[in-house]
Amino acid sequence: MAQKFPLAQGTMRTPLDINGVAAEWVCVPATDENAIPEQRTILYFHGGGYMVGSIRTHASLASEMARAAQ
Repeated sequence: MAQKFPLAQGTMRTPLDINGVAAEWVCVPATDENAIPEQRTILYFHGGGYMVGSIRTHASLASEMARAAQ
């Protein structure tokens, strides 16, 4: 199912393990020359009650949020 929703162009994914919990940094290149990446961070927890969805199923949405936030 996740393959039907491609990542935003130029997306970089970096997997993380935070005390046994899988996570990822999802980043896109800044399009604003004055943007400082550390100042534009979104902490996103997908819904699903730990039963539906995963990093793979929500990566497209996360990449589009990252692109929109630059």
